[in-house]
Amino acid sequence: MTPVPRLPITRERALWRAVESRGLGTYGLGRGQGNDPRAKSLLGPLGLIDCSNAVHYWIGSVLDQQPFGGLYLNTDGLVRDAFGILIGDSAEAPRREPPRRTSVRPLEDGEPVLPCDLVVRRGVYEWVTRRWVRTAPGHVELVSQVLPGYDRERHIETADKLLAIGAALRGGDPPSIRETDCWDLRYAYLMRYLHFVGE
Repeated sequence: MTPVPRLPITRERALWRAVESRGLGTYGLGRGQGNDPRAKSLLGPLGLIDCSNAVHYWIGSVLDQQPFGGLYLNTDGLVRDAFGILIGDSAEAPRREPPRRTSVRPLEDGEPVLPCDLVVRRGVYEWVTRRWVRTAPGHVELVSQVLPGYDRERHIETADKLLAIGAALRGGDPPSIRETDCWDLRYAYLMRYLHFVGE
């Protein structure tokens, strides 16, 4: 299979794609068209979608950057790309490496949050039988609105004033893709995608 390159897309077009997706899909971990931003629909077979596939489809990125010398950009891959924090299902201890920043970067201190920035929580890992095991997946959403009262310096206290669109399990009830506040992601990383056209 020939790798699919990124889709050149503006921040505004990415936000439109996300907004138009609200109310779609049933959650399925690892499902969706995150490796083909040119597909007619972001949903995979049976209408399934997960958060990483949805976000990569919206921003025109490709989830699996390995054929291009990059990383597999699920939530842990996004954290690794932006911060150089490497953790995975292995006997190796979590470690740091130089951040690659090939697809995303962390927001700088004092930098405002913009629509289409990413809110990313990495997976949860526990030491089990002499190896690190992921016990819960991470999560990523696309910022859709920054409401009055949101204060980046007080993100933990004001995360309910930051709205984002994402695909989540939501108790198993469809639709998976909804716009919600970021209260449940108040301890997540804020990142900026590096490949929007015109930026």
